[in-house]
Amino acid sequence: MSDINSSIAFRGALNTVVREDLPEMHANLQKAIYTLDGLIAEQHAANIMAMWRVGELLHDIEVNPDAYLTEEQKSQHVSPSSLLYQVYNKIYTPEQFSTALRLHENYPSTAAITALINQRCPTRPNWRLTASHVQLLLTVNDQEQRKVIEERCVQEAYTTKALLVELNELHGLEKKKSRSPTAPKGLKQRVYDLLEHQRKFISRSEKLWLEDDGLYDGIMNASPSKLTGTIRGYIGEVEENFVKMRELVIQHELALAAINRRLSEIDDSDTAESEPDEAYAVKKHHGIINR
Repeated sequence: MSDINSSIAFRGALNTVVREDLPEMHANLQKAIYTLDGLIAEQHAANIMAMWRVGELLHDIEVNPDAYLTEEQKSQHVSPSSLLYQVYNKIYTPEQFSTALRLHENYPSTAAITALINQRCPTRPNWRLTASHVQLLLTVNDQEQRKVIEERCVQEAYTTKALLVELNELHGLEKKKSRSPTAPKGLKQRVYDLLEHQRKFISRSEKLWLEDDGLYDGIMNASPSKLTGTIRGYIGEVEENFVKMRELVIQHELALAAINRRLSEIDDSDTAESEPDEAYAVKKHHGIINR
């Protein structure tokens, strides 16, 4: 039923686009779009379900190994899983089998996997959760944490690239939390931390916010009803923060300019100490060394 509802919602959205933006779209092309949407949805669902069924079978082999072995193999304590990997080692990796098994373990019933497949973004009904999304989500071991990210992925219609960016940040934070307490950070680490914050902001700007079909495009293309007071408040605060950031960037640039001047003085001083006084005086006279 949810597939039917999402298809109706998608067609309604498409009709709006056709009336407002593409008035000359032929009825046959509209029909082709409806058909393609259904076929793409079926393909994504089939890929996820196939992965789940592989996991279901692997699970049964693990819990009922004797049902998959000959008497001789049982006496030799052969693992049916190892035999399976030998058969498929040139086609599938153990990691692919492991991913399928984790999918079944985390969504152990047909109802659970079907509910996952049928999730839809309310503002983009033609968006679909793909097998690539699922594989990335399964890298989150904590079930509650994965559920939160899964819901965010659906609500915001994440591309796999956007989901990967968020998961990379999550795994990075987990690594930091798992580290044992250390001494206060040295100068090298503090400079590196600043660099990492810059890199993260630049990466998210390029891959999530400013890219085509990113956050800003999503806001621009959202229906008026979706631009709630809460969202407008967030947008206003974001704008205010960018004004503050411009002022802070100027302060950073001034501080770095002063640092570069000091570094230049240090380099000049080192040069003076390493050269004979007369040679240094000649270079300074001709403007080769500026202090």
